[in-house]
Amino acid sequence: MGESMAVRRLADRIRELRLATGLSQKRLGDKIGFDRAYTCQAESGRNVPSENLVAAIDTALAAGGELLKLRDEARREQQARRYGLRKAADTDRREVFELAAAGILAADTYRQWAATGPDPLTVAEVEDQVDQYAALFTTTAHDVLAPKVFDTWRQAEGRLREATRLRAHRRLTVAAGSCAYMLSRLGFNMGDTTTSRRFLTLAGDHAEDAEEPVLAASVAEMESTLAFYGGRYEEAVAVAVAAAQRFPHPYTAARLAAYEARAHAALGDDRSTREALTRMHRDAAGLRPRPGMSPFGPDLAEVFAGGVLARVGAGEEAEPIARAGLAQAHGLGFEDQGHALLSLAAALANRDRPIPDEAAAVAGRAVALLADRPTSSVAVKAREVAAGLTPWQNLPAVRDYRDQVRALPGRLAAPIGGAA
Repeated sequence: MGESMAVRRLADRIRELRLATGLSQKRLGDKIGFDRAYTCQAESGRNVPSENLVAAIDTALAAGGELLKLRDEARREQQARRYGLRKAADTDRREVFELAAAGILAADTYRQWAATGPDPLTVAEVEDQVDQYAALFTTTAHDVLAPKVFDTWRQAEGRLREATRLRAHRRLTVAAGSCAYMLSRLGFNMGDTTTSRRFLTLAGDHAEDAEEPVLAASVAEMESTLAFYGGRYEEAVAVAVAAAQRFPHPYTAARLAAYEARAHAALGDDRSTREALTRMHRDAAGLRPRPGMSPFGPDLAEVFAGGVLARVGAGEEAEPIARAGLAQAHGLGFEDQGHALLSLAAALANRDRPIPDEAAAVAGRAVALLADRPTSSVAVKAREVAAGLTPWQNLPAVRDYRDQVRALPGRLAAPIGGAA
């Protein structure tokens, strides 16, 4: 059955009036209290939208009942085309025929609706896999986890193309976006920033389509990370601040504040660094892992504070905090354990009276973790600590540590630069 001309006229008129008012589909949906998916569907021309939806759009766009009339025409044409009905001369008789047709159409529509798209069990299984990966993310080697997440991402994307029901479509959008986000993190931590950026772009689109705040904030967290490790510290600050304001959520607030503090520290802004750290400690909460960024609890806040304070040169203040963070790091993932060791090493190297031997020994333990679980962010920090120990490079412990860093394999390998 070909396209209904009446449905197309209605869809085109809705689009024409919306554009004339300067509203996006999302803003129109917000104005009338419907999800953007419904306004998008109304302009697609594939089906006759509901009377309630059209009435709301008609009022919002000041159409004066025009859209409701077009919908009525579209409904009658669609029914006539489906069941071969023709107008009858007698009005009462026509109304009886249309009412009967409506009942048949309702039954047929339900059968088609029930048979289309992925079944609920398939959607739930995809979501269960995503939840499992979120729980394992910080404790499973990246090269082991990546192919599993990739397989689930492909499955979610494939099912997403089949999803005609709005609820299933949104759930699969969130699942596919969460996998894309995890693949972005995995790509970055395996030293492949190009792949990381590509998956992050896709994750951002899915987060916007689903209007999922934790996923959207997680995408921003990765954007801030890429900017930070790319040396674009002002951008890293701006992204973290904007995300915290736009997507306020107790699960994401502490990590965004931590990443803001990290970038302020790299810029040498002590006051802004401390303000962000205060917010980080305030918002840190021991929540269960969920799709998106990993949870950021009080133990990780201690680790982060020690490293950030060492970065601004406050080694004396950072050392006890970093030691406390390291003592509590046994419950954290391997990446965070590596950063806990390197935070203490940086603090020891940035004291008024540095302890380079101990700093090198502690940092060497972090580099040893990279042998089994290579992680780009830990490798970068290890090189920063090695650079900061340059004044003591002739000490045996420091020389051995710097040799360890130079021997890092594959994409983790890079020259030891200037001081951190």
